[in-house]
Amino acid sequence: MQSRRDFLKTVAAGAVAMSFAAPAITTAANNKKRPNVILIMADDMGYECVGANGCTSYKTPNLDRMARSGVRFEHCYSQPICSPSRVQIMTGIYNNRNYTQWGTLPKTETTFGHIMQRAGYATACAGKWQLSNDGVTAKKAGFDETCMWAYGFDLEGFKLKYPLDTPDNYYYNPNKPSERYYCIVDDRPHMTSRYWRPCVLRNGRLVPTTFDDYAPDICTDFLVDFIESQKAEPFFIYYPMILTHGPNVPTPDSKGVKEMLPAQKLKSDKKYFKDMVEYADKLVGRILDKLEHLGIRDNTIVMFTGDNGTIHGIETQTEDGTITGGKGMTTNAGTHVPLITSWRGLNAKGADCGDLVDFSDFFMTIAHASGATLPEGTELDGHSFLPQICGKKSYPRQYVVAERDWVFCHYDKNPSSAMPNPKFPRARFARDKRLKLYDNGRLYDVSKDPLEEHIIDRDKWPEKRRQLQEVLNSMYVKPDFYTQGGVTRENNLK
Repeated sequence: MQSRRDFLKTVAAGAVAMSFAAPAITTAANNKKRPNVILIMADDMGYECVGANGCTSYKTPNLDRMARSGVRFEHCYSQPICSPSRVQIMTGIYNNRNYTQWGTLPKTETTFGHIMQRAGYATACAGKWQLSNDGVTAKKAGFDETCMWAYGFDLEGFKLKYPLDTPDNYYYNPNKPSERYYCIVDDRPHMTSRYWRPCVLRNGRLVPTTFDDYAPDICTDFLVDFIESQKAEPFFIYYPMILTHGPNVPTPDSKGVKEMLPAQKLKSDKKYFKDMVEYADKLVGRILDKLEHLGIRDNTIVMFTGDNGTIHGIETQTEDGTITGGKGMTTNAGTHVPLITSWRGLNAKGADCGDLVDFSDFFMTIAHASGATLPEGTELDGHSFLPQICGKKSYPRQYVVAERDWVFCHYDKNPSSAMPNPKFPRARFARDKRLKLYDNGRLYDVSKDPLEEHIIDRDKWPEKRRQLQEVLNSMYVKPDFYTQGGVTRENNLK
């Protein structure tokens, strides 16, 4: 019987096989010359939100200059929602094998933070963590320095004073009663503020804040300081940004923000989404400028992506028409995300790359770029896209890299729940740049039908249907899993 790994090799046989390794400058004997690596991941910011991708609604000059100095990827795909994407990007493994529940990174998993620590990199993480339901904080996931906006369950050691639905509620530290954080008043009374007067933990300690403090600035300041302190040694930064997730509130650059009362700063209005996108771009610019100022820009790989598509109700104008946000959906509007990379010292310049990339690929790419050792006994799902970052230049042999023929998605927001959630429908699919096949047998030409409104007849595209079905058949699935609204995979194969 053909093993899954053998099958995957067979499927990739049609691609151009290439042998690549980390560049010669990345040897352990020459530690200081290994490239720094920075991965920035915006929250709820789809492919269509970037000027370099054809957006006309928002201005993103810093991401656009990244694209001019690096590579703009046209086909990068995430999970449809945040927690599943975060587990996949950090571990290099598809959700069907290691995603257990929302807000959880299993304790057994090895992250890219771990392998970069072991490779001798200084590591830092700032922004939105959202993975500590099982007790795995960013610190425990391989990051030396951390600065995180905190959900209630991220406040390790803190307790909620009153039941969840109680007004004027707050979290407090039983060992230090003066350390407390009040919950904001919205439809989730236990929720901490992620923007104004934010709840921020810096290296595990609560940061005192006021309504003049803005969490994305606090996190970016932290990272800029980290870069300054580590400029002489190789470092790895993972920046899962707080922006542009709702609530859609004003930024420090929004008109009239200085005159607003606290309640106005916390009130959500979708008109501020534009300001949030542009402020996220501004923060990317701060990091790029710091690298430039320190003279380490050329030897730093910077990658920018998004964790899923834009939120519902946001309409973005592009050169090709209007895109409506589809976060939580498995259509392009929920899974097609920006990917822009820049390694000025070595990469292709101003290139557009049409190769497929999915979120399992980042782990392998970061390991490839740094020379980090892959975890023993762990079967990874990703491919390195370092060759694409570098214009497919040749390197000494170390990794065998094949361009992807397909990407796979197993989407289940909360596998521990016995009841499916109609708001976040479970689904599995395999796709290439044009066609997408679900495990209920539905095939779509997403290049012409991005909203997936027209099912392709079963007698069309038989060879491509067979290839994508083989991908689905090769992927582990629990017997009771099914794509909601369709038949089970087993029945479909009869």
